[in-house]
Amino acid sequence: GEDSSCQRVIHKKVGDTVEFSSCLPTEGVTTARWKYKESIIADRDDVSGEHQFKGRVDLNPTNFSLTVRRLTLNDSGNFSFVSEGEGGRQRKTVTFTLKVHVLLECRATSDISNSDITYTWAVRNQTRDGPRLEYILKPQDEDTKFTCTISNEVSKMAATKTETCRNSTSGTPET
Repeated sequence: GEDSSCQRVIHKKVGDTVEFSSCLPTEGVTTARWKYKESIIADRDDVSGEHQFKGRVDLNPTNFSLTVRRLTLNDSGNFSFVSEGEGGRQRKTVTFTLKVHVLLECRATSDISNSDITYTWAVRNQTRDGPRLEYILKPQDEDTKFTCTISNEVSKMAATKTETCRNSTSGTPET
């Protein structure tokens, strides 16, 4: 059967490293390559090539797992493992969907790290508690305002940041 590292949808933060398992037995494999969308980004015989993952990707020659480092928002998408067995027999394609997220964090800059500080996030018409918020922005969303409010018994402060999700073609995502 498939092992637990074969979850098909993987969530990571910007800057993280992800490892995709080939999820298939490795005996008798003659060709092994990983594709991102439709382009080959790693081949058993060659991991060079001009693509957005240049210098950030490794293919394990033993188990064919793919590691991608320093993830950016642009790395979200489908990764597929395509391989052949003896006699050019096509094996099933294994596909993962990677979703890379920005993590917003709110911190009270105070020496008093006492426990009675309350954090509240407001996004659109939702509110959530806690110093960290993960919120999925889609390209069709307009500018989205994130407000973090920090309060204790005697004071209250709020900070706001506006984020937009763009399909940027450059290598560095805008945050």
